[in-house]
Amino acid sequence: MEYLQNILGAGADARAVVDATSDAYPDWVFVLTEGRMFLTPVAAPAVIVLLLLPSTRTYFRR
Repeated sequence: MEYLQNILGAGADARAVVDATSDAYPDWVFVLTEGRMFLTPVAAPAVIVLLLLPSTRTYFRR
């Protein structure tokens, strides 16, 4: 918050800017963002494992 306040200067309220930004987005955007942050590390190893399967190797040899 201090960093934003330094950028905005003494005449602006950084907390008000952050609150207005949060209010501008619908609530589901934050849920979607958190879900993506959880899903990405879980899905990446699954994709790697699927690409290492023997049936995948035969498909990509064509």
